[in-house]
Amino acid sequence: MVIFVHMASVWVPFTSESKEAIADYDEIRKEVTLALRECGRRLGAFLRRRERAHSEFRRRNIFELYIEEVVESCNRLKGGRLPTAKLKEQLQQMALRRTGGEKTDELMGRNGSGPEGLPHSIIVTPD
Repeated sequence: MVIFVHMASVWVPFTSESKEAIADYDEIRKEVTLALRECGRRLGAFLRRRERAHSEFRRRNIFELYIEEVVESCNRLKGGRLPTAKLKEQLQQMALRRTGGEKTDELMGRNGSGPEGLPHSIIVTPD
């Protein structure tokens, strides 16, 4: 992981005339440390949210595997008098609602908009 810190100011205390490095001041070090901690917290929150979305997506896939079986079994119990298409649609909507719905799809990048991240950030995943 590479972290770039940009310092914008009218007075930047460089170590030399070549302007290759910023001088080691306590206040600058403290602000950079606080900024890195804030970035770490935001990154951690994003990763936890994405992991939760991945878990909910897997859970929804498992539900959807069994929906057809449940609909068929309910139809047999009712003696074939059950509107199977309507029941299947209702169960799919319930699975979607109980597993995060559109927000889960958005975090997983399944609806084409890509994963939700921090503003002006590029997220590279092995997926």
